[in-house]
Amino acid sequence: MLFLPDEDKLAAEARSIIEDVVAAEGRCRIAGWRDVPVVREVVGPLARENEPRIVQVQRRLRSAAAAVIAALGPCRLQPRPARAGA
Repeated sequence: MLFLPDEDKLAAEARSIIEDVVAAEGRCRIAGWRDVPVVREVVGPLARENEPRIVQVQRRLRSAAAAVIAALGPCRLQPRPARAGA
């Protein structure tokens, strides 16, 4: 589960970065994205103003030896180095 910016352009950029990191890591691929349903009416006004977009990422292991890899542990992402000027 991930928290993305609520603004569409920033959320798309965040998804792109996540997809790039997963592809570079090489053990798994993103099979899909799912928006987590929320009930905004139960959240207070301040929380509603700052509410992130909550998504789940479905992943699939890449190799034919997926069962062996899965037995070794979950697909882990390494932190991405900070961008210059970020």
